Amino acid sequence: RMRLLPRSGLLAGSALLLGLPSLHAQDAAPRVNALEPGARALSFGRLGEGGGAFGFWRMRSATRSVGFFVGLDASRQVSSVDVGTQEDEAGATGVFLSVGPTVRRYLDTTGRVAPFVYSHLSLGYGYTRRTTERESPPTDHTGTSYSAGLSSALGVGAEWFPTANVSFAGQTGLRGSVDYSRTASDPAEQDTWTFGLRTFTAALSLNLYLPPRR
Repeated sequence: RMRLLPRSGLLAGSALLLGLPSLHAQDAAPRVNALEPGARALSFGRLGEGGGAFGFWRMRSATRSVGFFVGLDASRQVSSVDVGTQEDEAGATGVFLSVGPTVRRYLDTTGRVAPFVYSHLSLGYGYTRRTTERESPPTDHTGTSYSAGLSSALGVGAEWFPTANVSFAGQTGLRGSVDYSRTASDPAEQDTWTFGLRTFTAALSLNLYLPPRR
């Protein structure tokens, strides 16, 4: 004998079947950003003081990302000064290298804009060579300076995802530093210690998120 389901059972079954496509659509909804545990990204940007930086990010949890960066700043300056009938030329060439880790703590990872707080530690080394050339009497003067420093920073920022795997980020904050420099030029040498505390704004960085590991 065939038994018919009660009307309440039919209504419940129909509602469940009609709801399955909706649930499936929600599960398959594309992500608006790549911020999830295990995500990895290459980063290209500009240092707050000038120069460029290259780094690598890895999401260690749902809200924390750890990165390591290498920064490079190179400069060349030449100036001429007219003194009476003669012209003196002065030039300076400098290179500064820095390395260090950065940690971000995201406050919200559900949208295309992800605000965060961050901390950064950096160790740097620099070299500068200065030259002066005089026409009369013809003389050349050369001086060099070396510098090393340790800096740390705390601040806030945001990361914007125009697509799920590409983002732009920027931050502002407070930076503290301790620097030592030695200048060597005839006939003497000079050692200098510098302590600094200042605010800064970093330029945009481009982040390219790598495909997830399978």
